[in-house]
Amino acid sequence: MFIRSLINNPKFILYDQPLVGIEQGWSELFISKCKKQDCGVLVATDDIDFAQRVADYVIVLDDGKNVFEGEPAALIEDHVGREVVEFLIKPEDVDYYVNKIKGKHSFQMIDKRLKIFVKPGQDGMTALHLAVSDDIRLRKVNLKDVYDWALASKDKEYA
Repeated sequence: MFIRSLINNPKFILYDQPLVGIEQGWSELFISKCKKQDCGVLVATDDIDFAQRVADYVIVLDDGKNVFEGEPAALIEDHVGREVVEFLIKPEDVDYYVNKIKGKHSFQMIDKRLKIFVKPGQDGMTALHLAVSDDIRLRKVNLKDVYDWALASKDKEYA
């Protein structure tokens, strides 16, 4: 499929779900080769991690509506920051943590997990100390966090 699509030296290639039935490495290698040959590639995918790795620009749609668009790194930093403290929380502790975090950091509840977003100029270790849990981690923010942030507007708070 990949080789066939390049036979006539196209200026642009459209792929709809290129990861279905093949290994991700092949798709990433192919898209990288296309970019080097100045061949534009438009990929429709539901794999946000894949999009973050290969895309120069993303447009995220939900139910046919544009949710956000831009360069992945800029979207991540502009919307949710650089790091996230994520931990499991009991329903009865939600108010306690919300009051502790409010005004200091942006945060979001998804299912039973509380995400505290650490933006530029804020300290990840300080945010980490706001949480107490057996299941806690400090990690880099990714495009999936931006997606969750944009789609879960009823659960988001801004600092």
